[in-house]
Amino acid sequence: MFILTNRKPALSIVGQLPNDQRPDELGKPNEDLYGVRFIGDRGYLVTFERTDPLYVIDLTDASDPKIAGTLEIPGFSNFLHPVSESVLMGIGQIGQLAKIEFFDVADLTAPLSLGAIALDSTMDYSYSPAEWNRKAFTYWRRAEDQHRMAIPVEGYLKDSWQWVSRLYLFEINNPADPAALTLTTPGYLSVTEQDGLSLWGEQRSILHEDAVFWVIGQEVITSLWGNPSQAVRAE
Repeated sequence: MFILTNRKPALSIVGQLPNDQRPDELGKPNEDLYGVRFIGDRGYLVTFERTDPLYVIDLTDASDPKIAGTLEIPGFSNFLHPVSESVLMGIGQIGQLAKIEFFDVADLTAPLSLGAIALDSTMDYSYSPAEWNRKAFTYWRRAEDQHRMAIPVEGYLKDSWQWVSRLYLFEINNPADPAALTLTTPGYLSVTEQDGLSLWGEQRSILHEDAVFWVIGQEVITSLWGNPSQAVRAE
């Protein structure tokens, strides 16, 4: 990792990891870098081969970055999102399924997992387009103590091997307090190949008051937040 400063006419390196004083590598041999997020004077990195090491980087002194804390957990996170100063969320994979996971990062020297959710057990294989395209992910800070988000997931159903696309809705309560944070869901919007819709194309979603709008390629699906199972195709 390199920290650069703009000293015209070129960028200059002011800090890096590893270095002579801090020789520990970011990641282990054969691990790949999957997710990176810089927030204020912190950096978060995820590497992966068989387990998911989350690295918390202290960037308070740009000339002397340091690995402040690490956490190893199953699976990996491709996309990292700040829920609050104390909570980080990851979207990625665990086994053959998409997952979301929350991390307590209040103490940068001792990050903790608050739990992971696989999306979902009715599928044999799944992934989220938000893993590599963050525009597919929608996050709304509805109130100070309540956030909402929409995460698209695609995959094969276990029983029928039918391809399905879903938009999962989640509500995060008490997002600033890792000890009090709770996650609830009204469910998900869902379409399959049998619905006669094209399930290919970029995915986007809009949360407006209690309305949900989900765009899949040329299709628009809409529902109320509290009743996503009654989603309909917009005409």
